Amino acid sequence: MFNFNFLTSQFSTIFIKFIILIFLTIFKRINSLPNIDECIQSLGMESGRILDEQISASSSFDPLSTSPIHSRLNTESGSGAWCPSSQINDTSHEWIQVELADEYFIVGVRTQGRWDKGRGLEFPSAYMIEYWRPSLGRWARYKDSTGNEIISANSNTQTAVLRLLDGGIIAKLVRLIPVSESIRTVCLRFELYGCLYKEPIISYSAPTGAIVDALDLRDISYDGWTVPQLPDSSINLNNLLSDIVCMRGGLGQLFDGIKGKDNFEEFPSHWIGWHKSQKIGQFIPLEFLFKRKQNLSAILLHTSNFRKRGAHIFSSARLHFSPLGGEFSARIIEKKFPEDSQFENARWIRIPIPQRIASHLRIELFFGLNADWLLLSEIKFETEDESLIDNYDLLQNEKDLLLTSYENVESDYIELSSDDNIINKSLICYLMIIFIFLGLCLSITAFCLCLCSIFFSSRQKRSPPKNASKNCYKNGTSSLTSKTTISFNNSPSTLRHSKSLLLQQLLQGARRKIETKKGRLCSSQSHVLLKIPFDSVDDKEQQNELIDIARL
Repeated sequence: MFNFNFLTSQFSTIFIKFIILIFLTIFKRINSLPNIDECIQSLGMESGRILDEQISASSSFDPLSTSPIHSRLNTESGSGAWCPSSQINDTSHEWIQVELADEYFIVGVRTQGRWDKGRGLEFPSAYMIEYWRPSLGRWARYKDSTGNEIISANSNTQTAVLRLLDGGIIAKLVRLIPVSESIRTVCLRFELYGCLYKEPIISYSAPTGAIVDALDLRDISYDGWTVPQLPDSSINLNNLLSDIVCMRGGLGQLFDGIKGKDNFEEFPSHWIGWHKSQKIGQFIPLEFLFKRKQNLSAILLHTSNFRKRGAHIFSSARLHFSPLGGEFSARIIEKKFPEDSQFENARWIRIPIPQRIASHLRIELFFGLNADWLLLSEIKFETEDESLIDNYDLLQNEKDLLLTSYENVESDYIELSSDDNIINKSLICYLMIIFIFLGLCLSITAFCLCLCSIFFSSRQKRSPPKNASKNCYKNGTSSLTSKTTISFNNSPSTLRHSKSLLLQQLLQGARRKIETKKGRLCSSQSHVLLKIPFDSVDDKEQQNELIDIARL
């Protein structure tokens, strides 16, 4: 049976969620790296947007014809490419450098050898990438998901070869360092691909991941440095041991835009994992530093619950905020999470934050009950209108917060699509549901209209016309010799019998009229003129219907 009230309530729920998602799209922003497919944009080596003065090199074979300005992709100038002054081997360190106007998220490099109208014979068979940004303060070397630093390149002088980087790098200065297993002369042209880095996060700090039974769950792509202690903090860390090796000052897998799969053992390079055998303590401390104060509204953590291999979601999370970049506020947010023994899929966990400003954030994640592993692959931050931050210094006075307070908040388990575009994909999903619902309503309405049309059409066909021509009867002078009153029962057989009897009597009256009185017919289609005993019928409408039946 169709439950209209249930359908209405479901539609109302979907509509409310749709409005909320629109609100989030307008007023909230999710801080995360863009998808690599959305960020493959040439940065200007070939087009000239990168100026000559932004390109430099360690050396040049000829300062005029093979200088760095001749290293633009698909461009024939000078002798056709940049060539270092010395030959290349596996230990050499010749480089060509691009200084970008701002920090960029670099996702790919395309290289090419020296063509020089067919005279060139040199090309880069492999190279490494080094990069620098102000927040890092040092040169870091790119590593792929397996920890390999060397990128294979060209096999001839003319073909341009594109290599996409695992997770990308964030850099203002980029260097290409040609390498070769054998001594050889190398010349190259190149282009960089990426997009402007707009996210506020500068770095994160965390204990290094674990290596257990040849399963390496360390943060391979982390570009900071390691120290044998945790970052300085006002938080009491008595339950942590001093011999922990901690990553500091860089960015890595937690912010590379790549989600880990359900089975972390099949794709370990997409996860950072901490094992209970490590001397870490009851929780994993993570710290995040932002360029500027952020009006945080939620934190999203992508974690594993692959219980058959000992990975559980964290049992609780504790959040500390430093709005001014100094000491952490005593107002702490804490959330506990129930065990999920039914579903083992990887998932996003969203922790809402009620009106908190932070330029420095600390997250403490506690191991699940009987868990061997705690794993993370990505983290995202939802932020609101930054105009609210200006008045926060008066609102949040650290000296007034003398006692530690804990605030419990509700959290959400949410599943995201593969491209991680949370709001857009959710909006598309709900829009599809609404359109399907509207289409179903229209189909039901059209079906009902068709049924009504068929019903009324069939009823009109069964009902005789009420305004039959009366001219044939206005001059009638005879009546039926006998007045017969027929009673109709509800039985179909009785109805058929009664109708037959009525027609027989009407025809008999017509024959008697023809034999006894002369008259002409009113209609050329009629052969008899009937006079019906109307005194036996009280209703005028019934009289007209009886006349029509008599005509038939």
